[in-house]
Amino acid sequence: MIVQKHTLIGTILSKCKTTGFSRHSFALIIVAVIFLGGPPMFAAGSKLSQTQVIPAGFHDHFAEVNGVRLHYVEGGKGPELILLHGYPQTWYGWRKVMRLLANRYHMIVPDLRGLGESERPEDGDYTKKSVAADVYALAQQLGIIQAFVAGQDMGGPVGYALAADHPDFVRKLALIDTGVPGFGLEAAMNPAAGGSWHFGFFAVPRFPEMLTRGREKTFLTAFAFRSPYVFRQESVTDADIDHYLASYSNPDGMAAGFGYYRAFAQDAKDNQARANSRLTIPVLAVGGDHGLGGMTLENARRLADDAHGVIIPGCGHFVYDEKPEPLAQELETFFGR
Repeated sequence: MIVQKHTLIGTILSKCKTTGFSRHSFALIIVAVIFLGGPPMFAAGSKLSQTQVIPAGFHDHFAEVNGVRLHYVEGGKGPELILLHGYPQTWYGWRKVMRLLANRYHMIVPDLRGLGESERPEDGDYTKKSVAADVYALAQQLGIIQAFVAGQDMGGPVGYALAADHPDFVRKLALIDTGVPGFGLEAAMNPAAGGSWHFGFFAVPRFPEMLTRGREKTFLTAFAFRSPYVFRQESVTDADIDHYLASYSNPDGMAAGFGYYRAFAQDAKDNQARANSRLTIPVLAVGGDHGLGGMTLENARRLADDAHGVIIPGCGHFVYDEKPEPLAQELETFFGR
């Protein structure tokens, strides 16, 4: 069944590429994959060894912040740089960039609350202001007074909340192929206007967990990593997918990920309450030309006085996976000004 299922996925993906199939219609493929069934690829709560994947010179730690046990990876030399990952990923998304910047920055790379090896909050609070508060509390524990911040995908709204709520802490902010609730992400959330179906589906209580139970890895692989969201498919290997999805591949892990989407409505309200106090720090907006493109810059200009953008060619949504070298170069140039 698994061989047949993967063969079908590959056939459909091949057909999509040759016919120009849109990512928005890809929802039909996801639904088909879900109901093909098959056994789960990970046991509930299984984890991969961190020591096998942490870049040389980096080490992982745990810290108690705001009632949550947070996992983070730390290493490198230079000014402090906090790297915030996206969905459905973990700190591991930054591994390639971490190696490239290890001689220039001291990096702190957390698993955001509920994801990776970080603890899931009992109250299910995944508002970005609370996630940002975790990151700030971690930095305070580590004695960090100021830091550069970069956020990919879901890490972008967290980075914005961190900069808005602690303006003296964030020196510069980089937003990478992301949107910010209340400042333009809504356009990408509306399928009727060409936006993506998954925002609404993930935000519905209970049903996403019900429909993906036992098929978590199959669903997320087809949705995120073997989909039009990744332009350079070879940049995300099967081993990478195994690592990303180890913590998601059970109902509780999936619920945590969906929780980030379920918080978007409150995030938009929180962000609009901040709208009168625009960011004054420099903001870099990076987009993949096959990802969100210029949407990140459009969002950034609504929330910051000093925003400029860069489009990375030949790149999909997962910029740090697909084009780590040009991304690292852009970050180094931006933070070094």
